Amino acid sequence: MIVRREAVLCLEEVSRDGAYANLIVPNYTKKLTDARQEGLFRRLVYGTLENLLYLDYILEQVSGKKLESLDERVLWGIRIGTYQLCFMDLKDHGAIYETVEAIKRLNRRHSAGFVNGVLRSVQRKKEKLLKIEDQEPLDELSIKTSIPKFILEQWLELWGINTVIEIAESFQKTAKFFIRPNPIKIADEILLRKLEEQGYTLDKSESVEHCYSIEKPFHIVETNAFKEGLFAIQDSSSINVVNSMNIESTDTVLDMCAAPGGKACHIAALATNGAVVAADIYEHKVGLIKDYADRMGIKNMEVVQQDSRKERPYWCEKFDKILLDAPCSGLGVIGRKPDLRWKRKREDISELAAIQSELLEMSYKYLKPGGILTYSVCTMSKEETVDHFYRLDNNPNWERIDELEGQFLLPMKTEGDGFYVMHWKKRA
Repeated sequence: MIVRREAVLCLEEVSRDGAYANLIVPNYTKKLTDARQEGLFRRLVYGTLENLLYLDYILEQVSGKKLESLDERVLWGIRIGTYQLCFMDLKDHGAIYETVEAIKRLNRRHSAGFVNGVLRSVQRKKEKLLKIEDQEPLDELSIKTSIPKFILEQWLELWGINTVIEIAESFQKTAKFFIRPNPIKIADEILLRKLEEQGYTLDKSESVEHCYSIEKPFHIVETNAFKEGLFAIQDSSSINVVNSMNIESTDTVLDMCAAPGGKACHIAALATNGAVVAADIYEHKVGLIKDYADRMGIKNMEVVQQDSRKERPYWCEKFDKILLDAPCSGLGVIGRKPDLRWKRKREDISELAAIQSELLEMSYKYLKPGGILTYSVCTMSKEETVDHFYRLDNNPNWERIDELEGQFLLPMKTEGDGFYVMHWKKRA
């Protein structure tokens, strides 16, 4: 009962306050007593967000009321109840009972009968309700994968329908949890042994160096290994971006949009006799980067608050390499952060692409002649990726390094986040 109650409250906060699930989930798991409860809670919260369109498609057929007219707490209650009945291997009567009891404990006792009736209807008609009928193919895919249609349309500008289906379906699978050992403090094999002794199961990535997935990472941030900075929690695609930079030990590197600091600290760990500058526009994020660097034992990195769209004369032609991991629409992380798909709007993409263009223009000034720019975004929209590639390709000040139009790291191939990365050399 407590797990369902806390799940409803968490989802209500995401919806009502615009909170990000990944940031507030720890506030709720603190109230739970064991790993089993935490696992169920996370499954209810993230599973409901990942299947929201599909759940609402089902509920619209049985609720007898317009969903937008329902009390928000009651609506989240029937959503998590329907998620349990349709997508989890739980006993139906237990799922219904626990959800109804949670609603009662949330001061919605007067709605308990309605919730019970809706969930009983879902239980009886489940097989029929799960069939998506009389929909256009793209609308059907949108409902089935709970990805807004405008996002699917963004991907169709880049790929055919079969690839779009693969991408969409890959985001419905549980996102893998990756770590990167910190070479400043420990060798990979010693870290693996330490974590395995504490009961964690790790698998080495076949395609990304110094990258390992953990099957059940519960309480990993409470381990001494994490607190001592022996490893970073970092997605495989993020690790891959830094690996692609071919950092040399004496490089001077600028990370123009560095928060929360994972890539910057990774770069600093490789440029052992060089120097790294990590910049971010927001003061609180600068603090996050500093905390990250302190935990990882980074000594060769300067952290500054800076809007990297505005020229900083001291930086001009100072850097061998620049990472521009630009602010973006985040369409490549909607598997890991499913609530992002409900926060993002179509017009955001053009606004973010304009910011990216400003940052790209400034990166040219900061590079030494012959220096290398790596541009990356955790998204997959044409405006934020290949459109920038062709703009730079037509600029005589830049020399193309990549043979293709940059590289998309697609989730069904990497098992990580969706990313785009491209590399350019400043002509001397």
